[in-house]
Formats: sequence, C-alpha cells, structure tokens
Amino acid sequence: MAKISFNTYQTTGFYDEMFDKENNVRSHYSLFMERLKKMDWKSLNSPTFYR
Repeated sequence: MAKISFNTYQTTGFYDEMFDKENNVRSHYSLFMERLKKMDWKSLNSPTFYR
C-alpha cells in the first residue's frame, strides 16, 4: 500500500502552518508528521478513521 508522502508538496505563494518555506516540517507538527508517515492512503481515507 502506498505510504503518505509530502515529497512533491509545494508551499510557494502561500503560508502553510505545517511546512516552512523550505518545505521543512515546523517543530510543533513533528509528532503529527511522524504519525502520518506510518499511515497509508487507504487507512487515512477509511470511514473508521474518523470515528
């Protein structure tokens, strides 16, 4: 299953609260990012994820 990746995510032209302008994760989002990296798209889109 494909893991969640932000390798191609671009923040040019707007403020992103999770990533800085060099596309680094801001410190207060580091735990959230680590948890996202352990997930795949199927589990993230699962209806049971939101319960």
